[in-house]
Amino acid sequence: MTVGSLDLLEPGVTNDSEAAVQVKRRFIFSPCLLLEQYVEQIEQALAERRHSEVAATLCDGAPTASRQLVRLRCLEPGCGSGRNLAWLAARRRSIDLGDGTSVQVIWEVVGIDFWYGALVRMQELCHIVDYNPGQVKLYHCEIDPETGDMRHLKPPAETCKHHVVPRTHIKDPPASGVLEGGSFDLILCVRFLSRPLHKYMSMLLSGGGYVLYNTFLNMNGTKAFGRPNGREHLLEPAELSDIWFGSAQGFQIVCDDVEIEKPHGRELSLFLAMKK
Repeated sequence: MTVGSLDLLEPGVTNDSEAAVQVKRRFIFSPCLLLEQYVEQIEQALAERRHSEVAATLCDGAPTASRQLVRLRCLEPGCGSGRNLAWLAARRRSIDLGDGTSVQVIWEVVGIDFWYGALVRMQELCHIVDYNPGQVKLYHCEIDPETGDMRHLKPPAETCKHHVVPRTHIKDPPASGVLEGGSFDLILCVRFLSRPLHKYMSMLLSGGGYVLYNTFLNMNGTKAFGRPNGREHLLEPAELSDIWFGSAQGFQIVCDDVEIEKPHGRELSLFLAMKK
């Protein structure tokens, strides 16, 4: 698999096809740098953990199909047009577990955003590359700035151009809530910040699951650029490791660094931690 190329998005869409032209014009496929850098390490660790858990529950004569496919789940609040989720959902990777067996890893992804137009663009992509609605679920929600709770938003008004768009991957939340279906193996926060949501993340993550943050820091380059601004949009340096996702909170830090955005010079977190 060639990471970051158009070819990854599906079998069937070639670089000279009409669908590929639509894709190139309307979507950005490169995921965030940190996700691209660590995704194989994340998949390997999760596959090994999942395989050992499944093997421990199966008797010797049980079918091995459940051991051969590992389904991982990713949540991205503030997913926008879904470049990270689309990239993950396209991945199909065979992983050698080192004991003579291998498993196939695939991702099921859940995206949340308050901007309906962005979700529509993501849904268009799902149609172009033929993602199953069960693999990609999108929710039109906002996150309460005080409590971190998810609030489902009403569909756009009839005057909105998106009102008539058939909703295939954009879902109404089930009675049990947007985050139904069990825990997640990866939570992405890319150029997005909601501190009230942090208190739920550990509960939402499976054992061995990861939280990845790539968002703006309250540092000199970001201040000089002038936006985003305000505490609600900017992380403090070392905030994630000291307050939310450090060893004291039951996480193991994999990466904690700073990315300098070009050409603007704004600083972004490069943070990845695993739930112990």
